[in-house]
Amino acid sequence: MTWNPVSSISQYAKNAGGAAAADYYLKFYAAGTSTPILMAADSTGSPTLAKAKVNSLGYPVNGSDAVFVPHMDQNYRLVLYANDVDADANT
Repeated sequence: MTWNPVSSISQYAKNAGGAAAADYYLKFYAAGTSTPILMAADSTGSPTLAKAKVNSLGYPVNGSDAVFVPHMDQNYRLVLYANDVDADANT
């Protein structure tokens, strides 16, 4: 399975006012569905994350607040949630 980087996340991680979506959460779904899929932290496919918090510059960070480039192994749609609760509930 090939894990490919998702480029230009920071261009998408903006709130309604156009500022970086700090403290928002990023999730991926299988293309055309509402089925959540995991993102990988690198091209090896490991570790995987169900969601990633967005830092003050609009970049996704892992559990230790290190910036990373999400990698995907399938077609996807990207969703930003304003908070952790909505991300977990897929609402």
